[in-house]
Amino acid sequence: MNKLELIEKRNQIKKDIESIISAGESEMRKLNDGETADITEKRKQIEDIDIKLVELEKENEKLNNKDKNKFERKMEKFSLLKTINAVVTGQPMDERALEVVNKGKEEMRNAGVNPQGQVVIPVSEGRSLSVGSTPEVVEEDKMNILPALRHNSILGTLGATFLTGLRGDVSIPKYSGSAVTWEGEVSGAKDGEGVIDSVKYSPKRLTAKIDISKQFLIQDSVGAEEMLKVDLVNAVMEKLESTLLGAGAGTSTMPAGLFNIVSPSVSVDSYEKVVELESQLESNKVMGDIKFAVSPSAKAKYKTTPTFAGGNQAIAQGTEIDGISYESTGNIPMNHLALGKWSDFVIAQFGAFDLTIDPYSQASNGMVRIVVNAYFDGKPRRNESFVTAKTVANA
Repeated sequence: MNKLELIEKRNQIKKDIESIISAGESEMRKLNDGETADITEKRKQIEDIDIKLVELEKENEKLNNKDKNKFERKMEKFSLLKTINAVVTGQPMDERALEVVNKGKEEMRNAGVNPQGQVVIPVSEGRSLSVGSTPEVVEEDKMNILPALRHNSILGTLGATFLTGLRGDVSIPKYSGSAVTWEGEVSGAKDGEGVIDSVKYSPKRLTAKIDISKQFLIQDSVGAEEMLKVDLVNAVMEKLESTLLGAGAGTSTMPAGLFNIVSPSVSVDSYEKVVELESQLESNKVMGDIKFAVSPSAKAKYKTTPTFAGGNQAIAQGTEIDGISYESTGNIPMNHLALGKWSDFVIAQFGAFDLTIDPYSQASNGMVRIVVNAYFDGKPRRNESFVTAKTVANA
């Protein structure tokens, strides 16, 4: 049996194992003894095949056959586009795609979330999409989803803390600090113990839709692959950031916005009011790297408002407001701004990116719909690390 046949046999055994596990999950039951024994036997078969594959690999190295080496490299390729196209056309996924998807499903189960889509992309410990010596996409170590999330987010630029690969609900401790007093030489020390509390983060489903053409699905260039990844990340990040930097009240299925958690001061429309805002944060004993996050309308206000009447220097100069760096985004409500220590803003990510491929609802338009499900939570670990404001009285 040659290598291709061995790989195909291993893929089929893996599918059989997945079918047994999926049957138990769908019926919400534990596997029975017969199913467990069957899985054990099938895994032993996979181990035997792996041993044979290693032996064949050693033989290929000895032969030093360029054509065979090229074939081996091709077997190491992973393409998200091709994987989605395989689902659309009803073709089996290749070996590498199955490994990636199974790793994603493992992440989902570890997070206490049931995977539902056909393609599940690992986030915390997946594989990367990077360019090799050929114009094809080669898998390496990580899928690079989380770095892309940070780079496409002002929360990442501001220095928010991203926690990934979390399992179930997570409580992060916060400490109010100790009280220290001066006492006489023989006086007893007062109790200076601070208060230890915690902030809970739990997985909440964020879903987005992306429609791509069937013609785009058959592309195999690095540029097309990267574009799809960016579209997936942007679809998730825009909604996540607009929620976390919004003013909405939280529910059991949606995080609260920062401007709901920390009530904003109103009419902060002058240099004196901005300084007062900075003073509030300083009074909260917040130290470290602090930055502003502002809406475009708030930025425009500060760029056109002089620090003092009759002066020619605006409150916002270049990339700073009163000497403090700021980031601007349309994901913040109009006329709103926040100042804080953003490392105390925690974004918790659970499981993998779960993609449901829908080739039917947009079929008449020659499109395939991808429904993205991802699980996040986010909030300050210390509310005192932030002050918020509006540039107008009512916004």
